[in-house]
Amino acid sequence: EYGQMDWLDGPIAGMEPGPHGAGGALLCELMTHMTQPRFVYAHEWTAGDLVIWDNRCTVHAATWFDADHERRIMWRTTVSGNPGAAYAGEAKSWIAA
Repeated sequence: EYGQMDWLDGPIAGMEPGPHGAGGALLCELMTHMTQPRFVYAHEWTAGDLVIWDNRCTVHAATWFDADHERRIMWRTTVSGNPGAAYAGEAKSWIAA
């Protein structure tokens, strides 16, 4: 949308070589940087909470919860724009933003 590249995190089977050398090393470096404690927000859930994030701008992960005693409801909503390669079933790790 903006003529830039966007990184979609997810299962990576391989990566084409580029100007940065080995793709795996680059992904490891990016993840190490992004997951530093100063960049991490860990939500402490209370009844009635609603958390919304933008998959294209956030690295996110589910945390452990007691499925035998707690209920978790998740909805996915696309507000506008391209749903992205991961949702469109395309075999791409990079898409034009």
